[in-house]
Amino acid sequence: MIENIIRSILVKLHIISPPEIRMVELLRKKGVVIGDNVHIYNSSVDGNYGASVTIGNNVTITGTCILDMMPAQKRH
Repeated sequence: MIENIIRSILVKLHIISPPEIRMVELLRKKGVVIGDNVHIYNSSVDGNYGASVTIGNNVTITGTCILDMMPAQKRH
């Protein structure tokens, strides 16, 4: 019972990913380009503008925060 409550809090705080949704799959749904054999542990990846983030093949990311930025708007 207590374990489930703690797990729920950690998921809501984005400290851990819910078991049914892996971080890589969630980021791909947000538009982040992610290669094969990628593992993300104890990290945060901002996927608001997903297409601006690309992660190659055979990458392990740990203890990192990756931020993306809104593309610059052209001035007329």
